[in-house]
Amino acid sequence: YGRTNVEGVWALGDITPGHALAHRAFEQGITIAETIAGLDPKPVVDETVPQVVFSFPEAASVGLTLSEAKSCETIINPQETAYPMLSNSRMLMSGEGGSMTIVSGAMAGAPDVPLVLGVHIVSPLASDLIAEAEQLVGNRARLIHPHPTFSESFGEALLKADGRPLHTR
Repeated sequence: YGRTNVEGVWALGDITPGHALAHRAFEQGITIAETIAGLDPKPVVDETVPQVVFSFPEAASVGLTLSEAKSCETIINPQETAYPMLSNSRMLMSGEGGSMTIVSGAMAGAPDVPLVLGVHIVSPLASDLIAEAEQLVGNRARLIHPHPTFSESFGEALLKADGRPLHTR
């Protein structure tokens, strides 16, 4: 929540442990402001902060890697699903490509509830797609994707991770 050991002094951003990312600091600032205002905000959880490399193609990541999920004692049946971005009709029309990997599993206390634990994307649009992935990793939500769009590839990757591939094997 940004509290320090000095009353009335709060910390956020680059001086706190974790990735030095502007969007992380912005969310920390909102959390601190809401806490000061007497509200009860959710804390910023670092595993839900998306990381982006603005290159060509872009690379983006949020959540756990497969090795991190396997090392977590509270996660059962972690698995990794690779999705080729050229399986998406809109991506194919663009002449671009890439890949998306979804790390999924379940919590030991709820083994029948599959969860998206991490998403890792290499694509010209990775920086835009990772925001939707963050919603799934952070909120455990189910989303509907319009067709034909680049974001639809995320929905199809989720279907494949669930053992129900649509346009891939």
